[in-house]
Amino acid sequence: MGAEGESRWITAGLVAGILFVALQLGAFGYFVTSVFPRFAPIAAPAVERATAVAKLGGTLRLGNYLLAFPAPFFLVLLGGLFGVVRRLPKGGDAAAIVVVAAGAAMALMWPLGGIISDIELDLALAGGDPATVSSLDAIAPYTLALSAFGRAVFMGAASLALFGLPGAARWTAGSGLVIAALSLIGTATLVVAAAFPVLALSSLLFDVWLLALCIVLLRMRRAAALRVA
Repeated sequence: MGAEGESRWITAGLVAGILFVALQLGAFGYFVTSVFPRFAPIAAPAVERATAVAKLGGTLRLGNYLLAFPAPFFLVLLGGLFGVVRRLPKGGDAAAIVVVAAGAAMALMWPLGGIISDIELDLALAGGDPATVSSLDAIAPYTLALSAFGRAVFMGAASLALFGLPGAARWTAGSGLVIAALSLIGTATLVVAAAFPVLALSSLLFDVWLLALCIVLLRMRRAAALRVA
């Protein structure tokens, strides 16, 4: 009965991972269509940037909330992945713990940027110092870059464990290691702004990879259940 309960949690976690990706992509879509076009250019004077933030108002606040909303689904996914990774031929308890710890750090770091962005908005609406508001506008890419450290470890550990499996799982493992490397390169955004395109690309590819991972693992579990039946 305990094994059956764990199996249900694993399945629920993988489904939660698919929901996480859908919500994450939806939040990105909202920013692309409703927020980014109304931001002032990066090279614009601080006053212009602060004014643009204030005009965004509730639109920006909703966007920040949408960025944080998928996090609980990812945390549920981590529970499912723990059960999967510890059973893999190249996995085990240590690998599963690394996946959970790195994934949790990644999941909570990125939404933190949205919270600080809300503070930026509050300051802009209160008529605060434009230079401070403009500086806080950089918090989103900085926290995304910081979260990419955890993302790289999460993807690396999960991918290495998956290499013990054939077919689509092995392909997913290989692509995961490539995206993990891109994520590490993207962390250079913390010191070099020119690295941001790599960070943005690796973030988008991560969602695609995670969706593929959840689907592959769900299919494997379904095939295993059919063999048992």
